Amino acid sequence: MVKHINYLKSDNFKSKIKNLVDDLNFIFKDSNEQIKQMIGKKTRQRKLSFLDCINYKFNNTKKSDSQKKTINDLKYDNKILCNNSSFFRKEQQIPLQYYKNIYDKIFSIYLNKRKTTGQKIIAIDGTYNNTNINRNGTLETTLNMGYYDISNDIPLELNLKLNSKNKEIKSFINDIENKKINFENSIFVCDRAYYSYELFDMLNDIGSKFIIRIRNNDKNVNNTQKIKKNENDKLKNIRFVNYTFDNITQKTLFNKKTNKNELYNIKQKNHCNIVTNLDCNYSDEEIKNMYVSRWKVEEYFKLVKYNFKFSQLKEHNSKTIETYNKSYIIIQIFSILSKIFELECDKIIKNSNEKYIYKINKTSMIEGLFKLIPNIIYSKLMVDNLFYFFNCYVQINLTVKGASNDRTSKIPFTKWYIKSYHSKYDIQKMFDAFIDRNINDKNINKNDVNNNKNNKKTKINKNLKAKLKNITFEKILLED
Repeated sequence: MVKHINYLKSDNFKSKIKNLVDDLNFIFKDSNEQIKQMIGKKTRQRKLSFLDCINYKFNNTKKSDSQKKTINDLKYDNKILCNNSSFFRKEQQIPLQYYKNIYDKIFSIYLNKRKTTGQKIIAIDGTYNNTNINRNGTLETTLNMGYYDISNDIPLELNLKLNSKNKEIKSFINDIENKKINFENSIFVCDRAYYSYELFDMLNDIGSKFIIRIRNNDKNVNNTQKIKKNENDKLKNIRFVNYTFDNITQKTLFNKKTNKNELYNIKQKNHCNIVTNLDCNYSDEEIKNMYVSRWKVEEYFKLVKYNFKFSQLKEHNSKTIETYNKSYIIIQIFSILSKIFELECDKIIKNSNEKYIYKINKTSMIEGLFKLIPNIIYSKLMVDNLFYFFNCYVQINLTVKGASNDRTSKIPFTKWYIKSYHSKYDIQKMFDAFIDRNINDKNINKNDVNNNKNNKKTKINKNLKAKLKNITFEKILLED
């Protein structure tokens, strides 16, 4: 359900966003002169200004538009006649530090508008994209590390890691050592890929806290006491937290014994084992909730991949790495701008309905930001521009509390489509094995069993056997 809040259309709302307009207009003010000073040499006045090139760079991160379309649109909108190559040649002169300065300005606006918490919960994860760095005709995949501040609901860092495939732990440690991420007064939350004694030692040594999920087959999984690694006893403060939760889904499965498609409730018991160095002031339930909140970084990756040129980076020039790093900073700038606008909406949205949760459509907001960003870059943003932005692109979705949907895709051969396909196949295989094990089920017609020529026992691998121990199938009897 999509809803537009009436308060956004009032004149009172216009007066509230005036200060925000002033703040945004200040971000890129005097950028031409600042860039010239950073370059440290005189540049001739051309048809293109540095602001035009910044505008090009921001708009070129949009996933749906090609570089050629982006430049042609900018030339038409701004009445510029020049070669297309002039845009990216002049943009390459802009230092990476300039974009970092813009990021810092926008980040400070966010911090001024939101009361930040003292201790931060930071979710960490890695994701891969296709890059064109070596340009050798082969598929190049590169690791990217993402850090998301759950406490303040904002992305902190997204950086490219060269030659670090399958080295997420090492990349995380390097980011802390190089101070790319602030570890002071932080609780790091990681998934099973970060279960490493080396990482535990390092975080303990610097006095940082962590919550990390461990594999269910780990030898220490049943040990709820403090564990020791060696004589140095570095890990003496670690404790385990174990909890279970049930996932219940409905699926139509083929029953090979009755030779019919039947509807079943599938109940899967999941075990989650967490290791942490948080003291007993934090209850097991609090630690569990903090770990569950780690999903925020996954949602951030999904948003980035869906809206920006991130999954496949095709640009290649003499400064390819710097070009990619600029794009990453711009993606973070867009993300923080959207968070600033969400804060403005939060001031007037009241979640008084106990049945629903209000959520802002982030994709729609980013789509509107691409329309708004030229006004911000040229410091020509007006109250009316922002007013119509909120009323056209800010969509409020009403979600039923507690609702949960499987992560699937309707587009064939995409990642989550394939995962869903394999999951469906695995469930059917486990169901066949379950039926073999429960031939005496009252719901099964014995005559159908005896007459079925394909009555062969299903063989499943050890992984599915382990999963089957935690799954039960309950047939749903439909009324005639």
